[in-house]
Amino acid sequence: MTSVGVSDRLTTGDNVMPRKAKKDLKKALTRRLMEERKLVMKRLLLLRRAGVETLAVPEEEGRKGDLLDQAQASLRKEVESAIREQLLARAASLERAYRKLIAGTYGICEGCGQMISRSRLEAMPEAIYCTPCQEKKENTGRIIRATG
Repeated sequence: MTSVGVSDRLTTGDNVMPRKAKKDLKKALTRRLMEERKLVMKRLLLLRRAGVETLAVPEEEGRKGDLLDQAQASLRKEVESAIREQLLARAASLERAYRKLIAGTYGICEGCGQMISRSRLEAMPEAIYCTPCQEKKENTGRIIRATG
């Protein structure tokens, strides 16, 4: 017989979790979400600092950089902008997951209403879809929402 941990019970729909275990789990999940968000914000800060230093096109004797320098600076700026957008989206997703945790709906798939697997939440704590619904979304671009 295998033992079921608190996290397993959260993601299998077992609502008979003791109050203290729920409180401890909520603390652990909150800490994890905040740590992830802090890491994302740190990366955004580093990106901003690097962008200020690397986006300057070298100027020699009052002359702007040649076409290659300008193209490289433009490409660097586009890449940094794309990375920044991804980081901001992840920060927003982590914030959304935190609000779901507070509301008591964290770990419930927004597509089918089933519990998201523990392994998926451990890998991606901001996940809002179970693996099958996420695959459907990626393959078809849409999800049929759970009813009820």
